[in-house]
This record gives sequence, structure tokens and C-alpha cells, in this order.
Amino acid sequence: MISKNINTLFLSPQSLPEGLRFFFAYSLFLTTLILPLWKRLLSKKEVAALLTWFFGVVGFFTLSSTLISEYYFSNLQTIFLTLVSLTLYFIYKSRVGKILVLVLLAIILFKNLSFYTTLDFYHKGYLEKKDIVKFIALDMKEKKFPCIGVSYITHPGENVGFRYLLYLENIAPSRTWGL
Repeated sequence: MISKNINTLFLSPQSLPEGLRFFFAYSLFLTTLILPLWKRLLSKKEVAALLTWFFGVVGFFTLSSTLISEYYFSNLQTIFLTLVSLTLYFIYKSRVGKILVLVLLAIILFKNLSFYTTLDFYHKGYLEKKDIVKFIALDMKEKKFPCIGVSYITHPGENVGFRYLLYLENIAPSRTWGL
């Protein structure tokens, strides 16, 4: 799950094959950890804090009986971003490094602009949610349902924003509804 998050963070919208994701995340972690430590961009205490953070989160969810999803590991992206940023800073300090880092950033910019301009947006914002709630309210009134139930099977973060819209349609908790 961590390697999937790191793959998405650095390579999205492209993706490595599943077998290479772990290798990518592991090698990125090691190489970007060694260079700042070797060049004294990070103190041993800072490295110890980052490693404690990383292994603490991994250890907790390894020992926990809780069902886990990839968003539980999203805080670890901060560690990877920190290490990659320090590595790019170190590379940028040399004359050739400035060119390499600027070329890399330009490639990332053009890749993201290309993705953004060619992306077929899947509409699931306020207007779509409002239409869904209006449909539910009309259907509820037409069929004289005393209550409703809403079941969310969706990606994290997409199952929010309905409670207020239900309230606006006068489908309030006082009318006995399940959510």
C-alpha cells in the first residue's frame, strides 16, 4: 500500500507495474536517505526521527487487527517528499545539477499540464451531489417512503457532502432516516 501511494505521488497519472512499485519505493527511500545523511544535510537525530516515524506507522498497522486502506499510510508521503527534496537540493547546488533539476522540473510541469489539459473529468462535485439528493427527495415523496438509507461504496473522500444537501431538501434526521 505504501509503494502504491509513493508510485501515485511521484508518477501519477502513469503507474509502474505492480511488481516494480515496491522496488521503486524501496530504492527511492534508500537512495534519498543515504545522500542527505552522507552529505550532512540531515543530522543523525533527524534521520532517527524519520525512521521512527516510518517504522512506527508500518509497525503499528502490521500489528493492528484493523482493516487498513492506503490512506492510513498517506502521512508517510511527507518523509518521501522531504528526502527527495533534500536530494534535489543537493544536486541543484552544482552547476550541472542546476540544469538537471530544472530539466526534471520542466518535464514534470509539461507532463502535468498535458495530463490536466487532456483529462476527461469525472464529474462528482457539488452539482452532481445536489442532483442526486433532489432525485432521492422526489422519489421519496412520490413513493411516500417514511425514511431513506444511503449506502456509500466509493473512493475515500467521495462519500461526503450529502448531509447538508439532504437537510436542504427537508430530509432531516427528525424524519427518521438512515445514513
